[in-house]
Amino acid sequence: MIVPFVIVSLVLSILYFILIGAFTFGWLRQPLIRASVDIEQHKKFSILIPFRNEENNLSVLLNSLSALSYPEDCYELILVNDQSRDNSVAIINEFMNNSPLQLSLINSEGGKKQAITKGLKQAKNDYILSVDADCKIPVNILHAYNTLLQKKDYKLVGGPVSFYGSTNFFGQMLELEFMSLVASGAGSILIHKPIMLNAANMLIKTTVAREAEEEVYRQKVSSGDDIFLLHYIVKNYGTKAVSFLKAKEAIVETKVPASISEWLWQRLRWTSKARYYEINFTSITALIILAFNVLILASIPLLFIHSALQFIGVYLLLFKIIVDYMILLPSANFFAKKHLLIFVPLLNVIYPFYIVIIGIGGLLFTIGWKK
Repeated sequence: MIVPFVIVSLVLSILYFILIGAFTFGWLRQPLIRASVDIEQHKKFSILIPFRNEENNLSVLLNSLSALSYPEDCYELILVNDQSRDNSVAIINEFMNNSPLQLSLINSEGGKKQAITKGLKQAKNDYILSVDADCKIPVNILHAYNTLLQKKDYKLVGGPVSFYGSTNFFGQMLELEFMSLVASGAGSILIHKPIMLNAANMLIKTTVAREAEEEVYRQKVSSGDDIFLLHYIVKNYGTKAVSFLKAKEAIVETKVPASISEWLWQRLRWTSKARYYEINFTSITALIILAFNVLILASIPLLFIHSALQFIGVYLLLFKIIVDYMILLPSANFFAKKHLLIFVPLLNVIYPFYIVIIGIGGLLFTIGWKK
């Protein structure tokens, strides 16, 4: 038992180190982009925001949209209502009556993907910026994307997303975990091995989004438009058609989940899409991370079976903490969240339990977009 377990531990440790090391390399090799407001050529954007029952979040979203710094004739706002049962529509109508912005409110039913499809038909501009309704949009985000697009006409660009509003220990733990996901996804894109991005801040070339409608937005999966769109573009245009906007002026903030149940629902929704992935780098990455965390869990009972295995369990946990610091240190500096690094050891103790439960739950259950 000892020798096979040691061999498996070494192999998975090496794979995990290579994986996180590669993501860290990708993150570090990309220079910081600074949004330029002096560029004469302005790309035109359609900001697309599907929503359902967001009355508690719309004031923050709409206020941030009102503050956007970009020529008003170079962007439009498209909000798509997916069967809201609260006061969301009334709030938006009031905003429209008092705002000079180009804003369209359209109705849809059938889930997030159907709402996005409706928005795509409405969009008039060359690029679509996908944003979630529970977000706070930074004032210079369009200038930041415009700066990046002067260099190359990308088909898909992921943007930085950060949790805000944590007032307790639980919320700060979630901030740290989410930051690690965003940085890993960004790093993977920047080494041309993209595994994920986030629809809360994602730029798509409009013609490509419409072209992908049948394959991406007509699937039976209720959400997952970001990952399936990523896979579509990589398959049809290659990894160099995808980039990440590493700009502090582009950090979209979204509220930290208010409760454990809300957090679990969100994570189960994300992982439930994995069963529909093709075998690719995304699924291989997920398998390595899951296997390494299963190994850490498996080492716990072995501590009581054989004294020689006690060292391995401690080694695996310490190794994971050290490796995770590689990517968390530079990303915490970018997001101005270095104070969260104190929670890394504790998060690594909890994470193996969480990732295994979420991984299994996501494969067993199908989770809808919104409750």
